[in-house]
Amino acid sequence: MGALFWQLNDIWQGPSWASLEYGGKWKMLHYFAKHFFAPLLPVAHEKENIFYIYGVSDFHSDYSLALKIIVYDWSRMDPVCTLMIDDVIVKAGSAVPIYKEPISDLLKRCGNC
Repeated sequence: MGALFWQLNDIWQGPSWASLEYGGKWKMLHYFAKHFFAPLLPVAHEKENIFYIYGVSDFHSDYSLALKIIVYDWSRMDPVCTLMIDDVIVKAGSAVPIYKEPISDLLKRCGNC
């Protein structure tokens, strides 16, 4: 797996798709690109009104973590509630589901939605 940059650096000053400025200074994209292929990633998606979170691990041993889900109110961008799930195990070298819940149930648990 890899990443394709449209343009890594600028050849002159000005706005562009590059992740490095003309003088070599990092732009915001370059700071985020460091995390594109982290050895442990959460991947969230929604399908048929069910919210899924997968844990993707490139580690050589199982990894234990605490999952924190924050639900936001889009009209104000304020957090409505926070759910914590401790002792989530992500198996070594795998992509495993670590959370699955219908969105309606998740919003009911928050109470303010």
